[in-house]
Amino acid sequence: HWRDWSSDVCSSDLLTIDLIDAEKKELIWQGTGVGYLTKNADKKDEVINNFVTQILAQYPPAKK
Repeated sequence: HWRDWSSDVCSSDLLTIDLIDAEKKELIWQGTGVGYLTKNADKKDEVINNFVTQILAQYPPAKK
């Protein structure tokens, strides 16, 4: 029995979130993550929200 797993998953995508100091116009923090978007329109918002949440969980960065 064969199932086409690619029918639900669109592609692997890289998302980068930049936090920028508007006054200084300097990058304060950059978070990145890799995830898979779905072709299922009903679940797309949920997948994107989870993706963003995982990236923002890395902020603030650990102090060195």
